[in-house]
Amino acid sequence: MSGSTIRTRFAPSPTGALHLGGTRTALYNWLYARHCGGDFILRIEDTDRERSKEEHCQQIMSMLRWVGMDWDGEVVYQSQRSQRHQEIIQKLLDQGDAYYCDCSPERLEQLRKEQMAAKLKPRYDRHCRDRDNPPSAQSVVRFKTPLEGDVVIQDSLKGEVRFSNSELDDLVIARADGSATYHLAVVVDDMDAGVTHIIRGDDHLNNTPRQVNILSALGADVPSYTHLPMILDESGRKMSKRKDSADMAQYREQGYLPTALANILVRLGWAHGDDELFSVEELIQQFDLSGLNPAASRIDPKKMAWVNQQQMSRVSESEINAEFDWHSARQDLDPDVLSKPDRAALIEVQRKRCRTVTDMVAQSRWLLLEDPGTDESAREKFLTPESRSILQELADEMEQVDWNVESLKGLVDAACERHQVKPGKVAQPLRVAVTGGTVSPSIEDTLVLLGRERALRRLRSAISGA
Repeated sequence: MSGSTIRTRFAPSPTGALHLGGTRTALYNWLYARHCGGDFILRIEDTDRERSKEEHCQQIMSMLRWVGMDWDGEVVYQSQRSQRHQEIIQKLLDQGDAYYCDCSPERLEQLRKEQMAAKLKPRYDRHCRDRDNPPSAQSVVRFKTPLEGDVVIQDSLKGEVRFSNSELDDLVIARADGSATYHLAVVVDDMDAGVTHIIRGDDHLNNTPRQVNILSALGADVPSYTHLPMILDESGRKMSKRKDSADMAQYREQGYLPTALANILVRLGWAHGDDELFSVEELIQQFDLSGLNPAASRIDPKKMAWVNQQQMSRVSESEINAEFDWHSARQDLDPDVLSKPDRAALIEVQRKRCRTVTDMVAQSRWLLLEDPGTDESAREKFLTPESRSILQELADEMEQVDWNVESLKGLVDAACERHQVKPGKVAQPLRVAVTGGTVSPSIEDTLVLLGRERALRRLRSAISGA
């Protein structure tokens, strides 16, 4: 890693798929690090061995890369740092900032019931704090929270947030099996990595004073904190991972572009004037914590669709190509049947017409398949004896002209004038004849994309009724 003074991290737990909220958090950390010329660290917090799954790890990393993020150095797996966590636990014990607690689960449960009956906040009563218990197979290790004073957090988004130590209990930092708990592990990992800025959801705000106290006991620097408000669904309710379409993979399946998703997520809580559309490069250049909004942001499906549609015409051909390939494979299509120039021409035409890459692939089946078939209702409606006669004339004329947009448009326009009919009376039967359906780019673009041989073969087959 570089010697930059700015270092951020994203630390997901691989107990499920990556969702919108986590991706936004990762983006903010990544953008801030890149904006400042610093480092961005990816740490997998996989100490929950029962719920952590390798497939979730791979999905998280895949989705981060898909949106456009990278990270500095190797991925850190928290489960591989247990020895270091043990060293710090022992250090806190040795310096008198932690102690062994042998309170039984039954005693703790009884204590909780009594406190709740008395309408008190349930918390540990420090029964073992000054008893100098020896370690045992049943004992946990608790951190000695200061009994007095306040922990003051200077949050870059919320301002000064003050917590009284008297409201905090002595949290467990090591379980009975010796493994470190979340609060201890995250503090040690951030400290060792030299994390300078922690940007995370405000559901972690109440964890922060506990972690700051541990950092202070270790004589470590306290990072700068930013706690982000939640993302709400379109009804203004907290998004549910079970009920809402929050899994990032679902958005890719729906045909969203990586750049569009990055644009959408960053704008859920950040602004740069009145600008709406950004490339990833522009986001890196302009992102700053001062642009964050302390209010919760609401998902707007219509706005998301609009951003994606706009980005369809803005992003690089390579980004469209990659997604076109991915979606083609999902629809059992092979885009490599097209030559490189033909593929480029198709994407250039379709990106201006389609809202999503899913739409683009679906609306390109007529070109990717040798025989796309013909919609029967479209055949009955448009391939009438009258229209077949006009198509026969066009087929004969098309044999003789240069195969380009101008020449083909001229033939269609001349046929309309000759037969005194509106353009749709010629273009739509022709479209059904060569594509099998009623939706495609302009008829001249459609014919050029198909090429002379394929277009004429399909046209004559349709005329003959085959």
